[in-house]
Amino acid sequence: ELNIRSTFSTYGSRVGKAENGKTYDVYDSYYNQGYTWYKIGDNQWIAGKKEWVTFEDSQRSIETNVTTPSSGSVVGSVTVRVDNLNIRASSSIQSARLGKAVNGRTYDVYETTNSGGYTWYRIGGSEWIAGAPSWVEYKPR
Repeated sequence: ELNIRSTFSTYGSRVGKAENGKTYDVYDSYYNQGYTWYKIGDNQWIAGKKEWVTFEDSQRSIETNVTTPSSGSVVGSVTVRVDNLNIRASSSIQSARLGKAVNGRTYDVYETTNSGGYTWYRIGGSEWIAGAPSWVEYKPR
């Protein structure tokens, strides 16, 4: 069993134990103290070494973070051109990371705005990605 910590550090509070053989969705990762830390929930991180965990990158778990808005019309589409583009809870780099957009996938866009030097595209109910010309290709409707 691995400790589940409140942050990506061995100094973080232990908030539980990971079950041997159980599969967890990973929402973020961070390298610290010689470990790759995997975020498995709010304030829940496990330390990974090859002997301890097997990490599989799954587009399925990433894409489930995008919800269809209850209202609003599609104003365009955006195609992701890079790996590891964060999906955020609002149009700010300080907002919570909800997952990663999939390189090569085209998303419907429901709203655009400019903030913090980026053009932001709302691709779901409360899911936003930041765009730079080398990161995404936007096509208005």
